Amino acid sequence: MRGFLLCLLLVAKLGAQDTLTLSEVVVKASMLSNDRSPLPLSIRIIGESSNDNNPLSSVGVPGLQVSNLDNAAQDQRIAIRGFGARAAFGIRGINIYLDGIPMTTPDGQSQIDHIPTHLLKRVSVLRGLSGTRYGNASGGVIHLHTSDDIGSSGKISANYGSYQWWSVAATAQHERQKNKLIASISTASKKGFRDHSSFNNRQGFLKYKRLWSDKLETTWNMIYMDSPYAYDAGALTLEEVQQNRAQARQRNVDFRAKESVKQLQVGINTKYKFQKGTVNTNLHWSPRDYSGWLPFENNGMVDLNRTFYGANIEYQSAISKGKWLIGVDLQQQHDHRQRFQNLSGVRGTQGMDQIESFGASSGYGLLVFRWGKLSTEIGLRFDQQKLELEDRFLEDGDQQAQKDYTVWTPTLGASWSLDEDNTLFAKLGTGYETPALSELSANPYGAGFNPEIEPSRSIGIDVGFRQKTKRFQWEGVVFFSSTQNELVRYELETFPGQNFYRNIGASTRYGLELEGVLSIDKNQKIRGSMTQAAYRFDHDGRELRIPGVAESTAQLSWQFDNKRWQVGLQTSYQGDLYADNLNDTKVSDYVLLHLNVSQHFSLLNQKATLGVYIQNLTNTSYFDNIRINAFGNRYYEPAAGRNFALKLECFF
Repeated sequence: MRGFLLCLLLVAKLGAQDTLTLSEVVVKASMLSNDRSPLPLSIRIIGESSNDNNPLSSVGVPGLQVSNLDNAAQDQRIAIRGFGARAAFGIRGINIYLDGIPMTTPDGQSQIDHIPTHLLKRVSVLRGLSGTRYGNASGGVIHLHTSDDIGSSGKISANYGSYQWWSVAATAQHERQKNKLIASISTASKKGFRDHSSFNNRQGFLKYKRLWSDKLETTWNMIYMDSPYAYDAGALTLEEVQQNRAQARQRNVDFRAKESVKQLQVGINTKYKFQKGTVNTNLHWSPRDYSGWLPFENNGMVDLNRTFYGANIEYQSAISKGKWLIGVDLQQQHDHRQRFQNLSGVRGTQGMDQIESFGASSGYGLLVFRWGKLSTEIGLRFDQQKLELEDRFLEDGDQQAQKDYTVWTPTLGASWSLDEDNTLFAKLGTGYETPALSELSANPYGAGFNPEIEPSRSIGIDVGFRQKTKRFQWEGVVFFSSTQNELVRYELETFPGQNFYRNIGASTRYGLELEGVLSIDKNQKIRGSMTQAAYRFDHDGRELRIPGVAESTAQLSWQFDNKRWQVGLQTSYQGDLYADNLNDTKVSDYVLLHLNVSQHFSLLNQKATLGVYIQNLTNTSYFDNIRINAFGNRYYEPAAGRNFALKLECFF
């Protein structure tokens, strides 16, 4: 108790850092695993964290790029092999799951601002087209898993960092017989490196697991998030950046650009083991209330009430030479979108009132055969989607719109184990991406869906080799994919600050990914990864680079861990990229260096950890985000220079 009280007093003086340093990384392939990965696809498993936020930004997963870490109003931008690079805000083009619950709505949008990152136990990153298993917007897949055991009956963690960045989280665990309950509350706040960029949020998390018998297990999850404000500093021109990197765009200040969000998420997962197979069922429901103030007057204030719910059921079973799986997925999304004039931060006359819905019904199957050292997989998915819009604002004319999509996505793969340490694998995958409801309703021609944008379709192949020895393991993958009707965002002079979308024809993505882990001794490891790729699209007979994504990336890290002290040094490189479709504006490459040191110790007979984290050790000037195709060359959101954080964690 004395240790707990002392920790509580120290916690009151500490607060947050949004960079997560992850301890253990394993590269493996998994057949019909809990992460539902196809047989030949490589998975990067990122282990338990030693800090509290941004679980993907500081780990060198080949092909993965994360940006926009400092703008809470716009959310992170995540791209895997270039898929997702087009997002103006939020996450597009990839699927994200938390404890098996989809964070990605049927129309392909993902928000992760409500995820309790301080409880994440591991993160799985699947690269490559995965439409057969995951449906819409599956250019890559990320599985987030919260902890099933915090290692004690309770803990309190706190972080304090640069730019008045702080957070406090309290977690308790109770276990009795076949029941386990984990509950957590947290709060975070930040003033921000740039003007007009502060945020505040509060979260609550509850996980209850019940083992009814050896055959039946049920897990309930509930998350509640309240973010009363997250201000948007906006993007700058290069001249404005050179004048003052920390300034906000004046128009964003004048119109009080920000967002306010409340979200509840409830999920129930049940696993039942039969004599010859296993049934997994998943039910979820998630209402989200969003209010946004955009930096323009006409329809510049948005109220969005979203309800997202669905169900998934899968059955998998072993056969004489392999496994098979079938599944049914039902998802429904309802958006009530209203827009008003933004009169310098004050709500004005209403200009839009419409109901948008996206329903998806899907069935899929996978069959894996083993032939000695050779394993093969074949799969097929069918998706039927119905999009509807009801305009409640117009008093005359056509007040309803409807779109229907029907998509088949096959897959084929093979894996050959040369021996227990060497494996060759290949995979042919397919995927597609529909326009999101927010993109369809961004119609430059007026109300209703934009009639000129259509879904994109992709096909791709991976060929790889992995090797594992006692001290060293590595993997190399060559990939190629082709996409028709690639979607990109753009802006118009007549609608300043507003995002629109269009198809740009064919695009290709190809390259080489390498990663490896070397164990120097029992306390030290070196990890490295690199990607050399080409992300290109055809424009009037010219091959241009897809904007917003670097074609060259690399990371190298050294970690020391003797169970008492942990030290990590990481360097990362991001190559140049373009800010616009025509490739007229190039953004320079950069190198970052990060350092973290933490110690485990006993405080009045209670376990505790104290850590120091220094980000951007060399004080490099670079950009946290690039807003592609922005009007007036307003592409740049500057990143912070050298910054630090302290973390204290107490167990009781």
